[in-house]
Amino acid sequence: MKIVRIDNTQLSKIQPLWEELNIFHTEISTHFKYHFESLTFRSRLEEIEKSDAFALFAATENTAFAGYCIVSITNRIGEIDSIYIRPEYRNKKAGRKLMEEAEAWLNSHNITRIQISVVEGNHAAIKFYQGNGYCKKTTVLEKHLSNNLLPE
Repeated sequence: MKIVRIDNTQLSKIQPLWEELNIFHTEISTHFKYHFESLTFRSRLEEIEKSDAFALFAATENTAFAGYCIVSITNRIGEIDSIYIRPEYRNKKAGRKLMEEAEAWLNSHNITRIQISVVEGNHAAIKFYQGNGYCKKTTVLEKHLSNNLLPE
């Protein structure tokens, strides 16, 4: 397994993996399926591109993409925006290697901290992050009013 940095102009290379992750989030979400069903790769990238800096790392095996990690910096705060390893490549240290590369890049930019948001119901991700030294800081609860669920 090899970790490579992909040029920011080539973000579309990981679109199929991002879409796999979005389907997974839709499946595990108890209360926010509508959010993931309406989320697009393009809209997510537009948000990431607004940050002060960002980078994309990919885990490759031969010529196949096994996973990716997108990281960004806004106001000296680093964020693991998105990380995904295809199921057939899990438990081979790809996630840990991606995190190491992402954290090294973030630390080289003099950040003050790294944060990660985890989708409700993704217990495996929480366990993975805790295994990489992250701790729960807060829990955010959200309530949507029924008349605001769907766009007009």
